[in-house]
Amino acid sequence: MKKFLCTTILSLILTLAISFTCFAEDVLCTESSLELLDDTYILMIPLGSTGEDLKLNFTGNVAGTDGTLKSGDIFTVSGKTYTVAIAGDVNGDGKVTSVDYISIKKNFSGSMTLSGYSFVSADVSYDGKIGSVDYLRVKQYFAGRYDLYEGMNIYPVDSERLYTGPFSEENGTFGGVDDLGRELLYDTQSGSSAEKEVGVFYFMAQGQHGSTLKAYDNNLIVLNNPNATRSDADWLAAGGGPIGLQHFWGKPIFGYYTSNDTWVMRKQVEMLVATGVDYIIIDATNGFIYAEQSVELFKILKEYKKQGIDVPKVAYYTNTNSAATVMQIYSNIYARYGRVYDELFYKVDGKPLIIGEEATVNVPQGYFYYRLPQWPNAALNGSGFPWMEFTRWCKPTSVYNLSSTQSMMSVSPAQHNQTCEFSATAWYGYNDRSRSYGHKAAGLTKEEGMLAGTNYSVSWDYAISQDVENVFITGFNEWVAGRMEPHYWTYSPISFVDCADPDTSRDIEPMDGILKDNYLMQTANYIKKFKKADARVDTGKLTTIDINGDFAQWDNVTAKYSDFKGDAIDRLCDGFGERYINQTARNDIVSAKVCMDRENIYFYVETAEDIKGLSSKSFMNLYLRSKGSDTVKEDSWEGFDYAVNRENQNNGKMLLEKSKGGYNWEAVCEVQYKIEGNKMVIAVKKESLGIDKKELVDIQFKWTDNTAMNGNIMECYTNGDAAPYGRYTYIFSQVKK
Repeated sequence: MKKFLCTTILSLILTLAISFTCFAEDVLCTESSLELLDDTYILMIPLGSTGEDLKLNFTGNVAGTDGTLKSGDIFTVSGKTYTVAIAGDVNGDGKVTSVDYISIKKNFSGSMTLSGYSFVSADVSYDGKIGSVDYLRVKQYFAGRYDLYEGMNIYPVDSERLYTGPFSEENGTFGGVDDLGRELLYDTQSGSSAEKEVGVFYFMAQGQHGSTLKAYDNNLIVLNNPNATRSDADWLAAGGGPIGLQHFWGKPIFGYYTSNDTWVMRKQVEMLVATGVDYIIIDATNGFIYAEQSVELFKILKEYKKQGIDVPKVAYYTNTNSAATVMQIYSNIYARYGRVYDELFYKVDGKPLIIGEEATVNVPQGYFYYRLPQWPNAALNGSGFPWMEFTRWCKPTSVYNLSSTQSMMSVSPAQHNQTCEFSATAWYGYNDRSRSYGHKAAGLTKEEGMLAGTNYSVSWDYAISQDVENVFITGFNEWVAGRMEPHYWTYSPISFVDCADPDTSRDIEPMDGILKDNYLMQTANYIKKFKKADARVDTGKLTTIDINGDFAQWDNVTAKYSDFKGDAIDRLCDGFGERYINQTARNDIVSAKVCMDRENIYFYVETAEDIKGLSSKSFMNLYLRSKGSDTVKEDSWEGFDYAVNRENQNNGKMLLEKSKGGYNWEAVCEVQYKIEGNKMVIAVKKESLGIDKKELVDIQFKWTDNTAMNGNIMECYTNGDAAPYGRYTYIFSQVKK
């Protein structure tokens, strides 16, 4: 009895009365009654199939041509050699012509003897001999009156659309769609660009200056009383605060938090990592160094770095009393904690970067890599680090040299270039470049421009056009500004310099309000354009998972994803005007895997501890975008068109639902799952997701636990746990973008 490798559907083979057995656990195969062969063959492949098609049918290591297959091609499968034999392609030219059926006729008439792959390819009746039936079938196929390949079905590959690499070992690039329907890019270019870096200006001033921790929100004050900005008396009567106190320009996604809130700090680190930020520049421009808060940030960064996460590095930016501030920073941070946190310091040419004047007292000569603060309304200096641009905005003079090998620019969502006082534009008719600047050129209303970040886009586009190596974003979390004395060179009785309202502000951290996370997602997209998107993970070979089997089945799966360990924790911290308590953390999602076979897609998830809360609502939900970035927005919730286990499991099954548009769902079918300790696996049929088994798979997904239970996607930043964080999605895709 001789062995054959077969890649057809079982019903056809059964019809042909060929019995099946497997020569190895990780490949498909057949055993036939043919006794005239001395070798093993790959059979039942439709003419025109490619080696790429063939390789996707097996979980073993398959080596051979990627091109169009022809009889006689050699492949090795898991180390064993096989020869391709395509029905009708007797002479091995990859075609079926008169030469082939004449050769068959000569064989059974005795004037030619076919052997090896030629014999197997000629035996299109699969009866172990070559006769008139084989001759007629091949001749009729050539004439277009018979289909030699009906029912044959190897895994199809659309070579024009197939993504072939490179691949990341884990996670790869994130997908996602923001509130405006803007898609995150997949493949801006293959691989990533290690030479290019992106930093953000990071603020620790919230709640550190002034004794009154009341949440004064300029946006709400003016919305509720449009006359509030007429005078000091009107401002105070409308609920505003006096001169000197910090006011918020809007409400952050984490509430009116202070910089002492390490729960928020942890979420911010997650956000920056997921967005692709390489370094953080802490604001010490007013002479305050925030040493206590800095050390808390270092602790979180080091914890995640130990998990193998590429966390942002840290440096400081000084301006007022610069040399003295540099000395404080060295004494309280670098000298005191340098041995513990040296790996977290952002370095240029091997030295920790500091933006400031050189300190000559108590700071070792040559310890820091100095760059002078470059203020937007100051003359250019030869070694400046740009904070923001006014008159040099989007001009060649806005390009600086960070080092001999790195040029850099700053970008910002808004610039108070005309008045140096954003309140003047917010309420008194002046024309600083707010977030919405450029909306007319983009064909948008002012509000649409603010939501879309038209000014921010112009800044980024120019930076990319200059092909700089480093981009510094001003800024990330500058939510508060102290109310100033009125400035009478502009008529502004209520005065705020750096931020005043949603349009005249420059944070990219998500807002609990109109801006949502648009600027964060916009930043993520531009970072992909600037640095190149990371390569995605490898979807791997076809793999069937026994849903009730051992989890060791997942050991060799190539599509692997990870999430932060230790981020699902309770919050308890005083903010502005209230104590923030969040106890929604339950299952800490730490990793995920995905694989598929012809019929199913299998999803694996792992938590830090044993999975709990099975009978609770919003327990370990899986959200899916079945067509990736092509998922129809109108038939989805925030881009997700399917959800698993949104409703509690029943009778040992979980429910797969389809969005009817928004957070309105209908049942599709039940799906199998298994939970064992801290691991869970779910099997979903492709057809249930609207995916034909013949098409390339292109899905995005995310796991959540105890979050977004009422349809608010922004809770994926604040409640329970979401992997990946916030609105981001993991990508499992064979499709080139």
